[in-house]
Amino acid sequence: MVGRLPTSGLEAVARLIQQLFHQPPIGNQLIAAVEEGETLRLLGTNLRGPLTRVAMDGVDGTIAFISDEQIDVVVPAGALKIGLAAVRLLDVPAAAKPVLHRLVEITGETATLSIRDGWTRMYLDQVLSPKEVRMSVSVGHSYPLHAGSSSKAILAALPDPEIEEYLHTGKRDRLTAATIVDPVALRNEIATIRRLGYATSRGERQADAGSVASAVYQADGRVFGSLSVCGPAFRFDAATQRRIGAIVRDVGDELSKTVGYHA
Repeated sequence: MVGRLPTSGLEAVARLIQQLFHQPPIGNQLIAAVEEGETLRLLGTNLRGPLTRVAMDGVDGTIAFISDEQIDVVVPAGALKIGLAAVRLLDVPAAAKPVLHRLVEITGETATLSIRDGWTRMYLDQVLSPKEVRMSVSVGHSYPLHAGSSSKAILAALPDPEIEEYLHTGKRDRLTAATIVDPVALRNEIATIRRLGYATSRGERQADAGSVASAVYQADGRVFGSLSVCGPAFRFDAATQRRIGAIVRDVGDELSKTVGYHA
């Protein structure tokens, strides 16, 4: 079957991968992408066949995604650059794993990766602190975008119209006494996060917990989720948050570039 997809890049490729993999794109494990002349061969697991290749047709400028020598979908060649970046996005957790370990080595605290899901975000992965007293998170659990540093980093990375939509229509529950729920206060907080490049929290999502987080971006410029470093609040005073915040901001920028984002 041959189907035409939109030229919007990441969305087109995500839909394409869904057809090839028969499941949502995030979480599939691509092993390698090897160029062979004008053909890109993608070797991976969870594929319908042992090999899927992407071949460019130099005559009509289309890219055919082929499995077992049967053309499944054809997309415009203009989507190639962002499409290949989207392939890297497919396994963001794998790309983030060494980054999380590095953050733990540098800071001595727990490091986490979250993904945005509508007006919420959820933890995808964590690497625990080696310290006896440490933070751990519930992977797969969802939290609102206004509570805690991981959430606020994502919220601040959204376009202004989306932020205003969230502030006007989103459900802003107070998870702790420190959770910021007032729209004016949240706008001020967003301005601070954008100026610093990272978000901070002391007890806003979980009492007695402290954290800093920065946004992770997709190839198309949209926010994917966030990286955070977290621990007991007594180890996250203002000076520590500034020091770790700069580290998380820089590491988050590196991860965004790894999955194809260019500011």
